[in-house]
Amino acid sequence: MHGRLDYSKKTEVAGHVAQMDEELLFGWLPERRPAHGTKLRWSDRMRKDLRSFNIDEMTWYVTAQNRGNWRGKCAAGLEDAIERRFEKEEQRRARKLLLNLRQICP
Repeated sequence: MHGRLDYSKKTEVAGHVAQMDEELLFGWLPERRPAHGTKLRWSDRMRKDLRSFNIDEMTWYVTAQNRGNWRGKCAAGLEDAIERRFEKEEQRRARKLLLNLRQICP
């Protein structure tokens, strides 16, 4: 459940930011990223979330301008992402069970 809230809050914030000034969202900071780590920027994390929600990375900004449309896309994307996550977990459990059975009964 915690992951679901995290996803929905991120996309909600992205929608609010998209409705603000473009320079705030697409601005560039001249600072370099630290060499000791590959910390993701907000935009990198947002791209990852958009992909998991099946929202086009090139048009999300335009979609977010219409609040109702954005909320609908985010809700549908969240449900799809959760469903895919559960399916992936089920497949992992099935593989683990099969591996355990093979070890017990060779």
